[in-house]
Amino acid sequence: MKKPRKNIPPRLLWQLQFSCYDTHGKFIFTGDSNWQVMVTKLLYMLRENSELTVVALVPEWRERGENPHILIKEVLGELVDRVKLVCVPIYPNALRTRFDFPYTEYARAIKREHDRGKFTHVYMNDPMLTRHFRALFLVEKLGSPTFITQTHFLDSPSSKIVPAECSYWHGTVEGNLKSDVCLWHCDSMQEFFLSELAIDYNDRIVKQIAKKSAVWKSGYSIDEINRSISLRDLRFKLPNDKHIVFVPNRIGGLGKSFDYTNNGRFMFEWANALYERRQDFVVVAGNPSQKILNDELAEHCKPYIKIVPTTVTRNEYRHICAASDVVVALYTTDTNGGLAALEAIDLGCTPLLPNVYEYKKYFDAVKWPKDLRINPNLSDVVDVLDRILDNHSLSCSRTSDDGVRLSSVGNDVRLVKLRNHIRQTTTYEHTTHAAMQVMGLDAQ
Repeated sequence: MKKPRKNIPPRLLWQLQFSCYDTHGKFIFTGDSNWQVMVTKLLYMLRENSELTVVALVPEWRERGENPHILIKEVLGELVDRVKLVCVPIYPNALRTRFDFPYTEYARAIKREHDRGKFTHVYMNDPMLTRHFRALFLVEKLGSPTFITQTHFLDSPSSKIVPAECSYWHGTVEGNLKSDVCLWHCDSMQEFFLSELAIDYNDRIVKQIAKKSAVWKSGYSIDEINRSISLRDLRFKLPNDKHIVFVPNRIGGLGKSFDYTNNGRFMFEWANALYERRQDFVVVAGNPSQKILNDELAEHCKPYIKIVPTTVTRNEYRHICAASDVVVALYTTDTNGGLAALEAIDLGCTPLLPNVYEYKKYFDAVKWPKDLRINPNLSDVVDVLDRILDNHSLSCSRTSDDGVRLSSVGNDVRLVKLRNHIRQTTTYEHTTHAAMQVMGLDAQ
């Protein structure tokens, strides 16, 4: 793995993939997991190395629904002086972003920053774009920085998330081949990728990528997720007399979008089926991509309550996590399963997760009850949620002095044990130092 040049302060260029936007095509940063991951990672990376400076690529002004400069300062504080946000064209369409690369605009922006200080490292948030950035640095004679690619989801031979006509698989392989450091969001993802790689590629290629691979968990910050909630900025009030089931991730289905999260099936099939048995719960959805509008969710999901017109803010998201009883995350093709469930568990939610990939590793580590794990084929989602609600008395929730409902992890020993394990293995407070060493960004 490539190390930084001695006596040169590390200067990092960060390419960021955005996927959360409103119905007008404006990017919503506070609802975007990749933005949140970058900002919280930067908080601990900048603390770890006082010489590190960062240039992050963000959408142009006309493409934004929020001001990222304000948002990043709220998290980084004075450290924000070592971070610069630079505008480039980023389209509110995942396929177009990955196959239609605006070389001229990117070259102009990156060269301008290169002239102010040579980049020692490039952090790629999307392996599909690594080839373009590698070529750009070569053609524009911008040197040969250490390229770090973090693959945040997989489209592979046996786990497809997009149609074959636009498969990301071979582009993902190429991106990792062209990288100096290959980072994976979890152990399950690295293991799965290497096993899939052996299907289409020879042993030399498998070993080449495996040799430069490492895991940096797609995690979160304990301090950030537990920040105090601004009650005056909430646009809604959650019920105190019902169990709250939170579905934080994107929702597909209804013939509009591929439902790789399985949240569409939950909303339109399983939640309705359980509602026929019992009406003591409501469903709240983050629905960050808005592929299916909140009004459509209300039409097709009986227990769903619409609390905002489109997406929730980060402040509202943290409030929902803290108030909910159950968090739903049903990924069976994405090996990592997202970080929203981990944050919600930290704030007191009982997880409704399938017993597969990284979810299973968390469960096995703390001996989570078998009857509270969903079968990998999702055949018992309704029954498991039914059991969780039976075991979760509304008395487990507490109310703040302001009358705001909050969930509580303290009364459930099993949940405390799971939360503590997740904190130790996935939070940036515990993982950043080792990751910085792997990337060659640690203080020399």
